[in-house]
Amino acid sequence: MSSLSEKILRCEKCNFITSRKNNLARHLLTPKHKRNSGELIIPSKTALYKCSRCSKTFKTRSGRSKHKKKHGKTEEELKDENIKLLKQNIKLLEENNELLRLENERLKSKNNN
Repeated sequence: MSSLSEKILRCEKCNFITSRKNNLARHLLTPKHKRNSGELIIPSKTALYKCSRCSKTFKTRSGRSKHKKKHGKTEEELKDENIKLLKQNIKLLEENNELLRLENERLKSKNNN
């Protein structure tokens, strides 16, 4: 009869211990063992997002977005922002003119009475 220590099977790379040969064989096929032994190469994510200003690539959209802030705004972005602000100003001026017109009418009717 063999002792218990003789029946212990080990995978030194993964610190896996078993007393059954079939468990060790199954362990040798696992991704954990393949990673630890260098058999499994994990592909890195490819860069999916590219900066339109300098062509640097990023794995995430947020990474690219943070990077683009370093460049500052493009002329096109500044132009779009200016147009947006001008439209807001026009709207405010129109609202202000309407308020002034209403106030003017109110004062005229007050003076006529």
